[in-house]
Amino acid sequence: IPGIALLRKSYLVKRRSLRTTLLEIFYPVYTLAILIVLAKTIPQDTKTVLHYPEEQLPQLSKTIAFMRYSTIGYAPNNTLSHDLMSGIATRSGFTGHLVGFPSRADFESFFYDNPGQLWGGVLFTGLDASSTTLPKNTGFEIMTNSSNIIGPGQDAYVSSGFMTLQKSALESILNAHLPNGADPVQLDVTARRFPKLPSNFTVLPDIWAFYTLMAFFLVIQQLLILIVSEKREKL
Repeated sequence: IPGIALLRKSYLVKRRSLRTTLLEIFYPVYTLAILIVLAKTIPQDTKTVLHYPEEQLPQLSKTIAFMRYSTIGYAPNNTLSHDLMSGIATRSGFTGHLVGFPSRADFESFFYDNPGQLWGGVLFTGLDASSTTLPKNTGFEIMTNSSNIIGPGQDAYVSSGFMTLQKSALESILNAHLPNGADPVQLDVTARRFPKLPSNFTVLPDIWAFYTLMAFFLVIQQLLILIVSEKREKL
């Protein structure tokens, strides 16, 4: 009977090639296990939003950019602006040097002509070198090179100390306008990263195609070896 003869032939081949038979059983199970692991590693809920806690602004003495540059410029250079900058340094934790320039143009000229000498500068607006009292419209601008805004992504303005300097400048101006004996103003500023969706990147799902192909390649290789052996032995 052809069917019984074919089964007998298959049985003889399996018994003679025990290693190949075991591989034929192992590799499908192995491949199935890979697919199960891949399915388990893929996140089921990709809509959960990640929220980050609030963080205090860092002191300038502990930030990379201000540790690299120990000098901040300011303009104009008079008693009022010097007092404001002293208040900024105290509030921000800056322990370096303060260098005054007669005007904004003088500061910009030095800053561009001498790269690497200054982190940047605080340029006061509504205030000139001849001012003896602080005008009510006194403001400020912070000027620096974008390469000094060091940090990962949206955290750069916080981790680089830029926001710390900005907050301290605002506090210094507000306190300078207070009457004698008034309680000092202290701004409570914290930073929080924008919420975002979690990343779906995991190692196994991103290499599953290559990994699965390699698993089937081994199975096909063993089957080819088996077929060639049968032909050679004329089973």
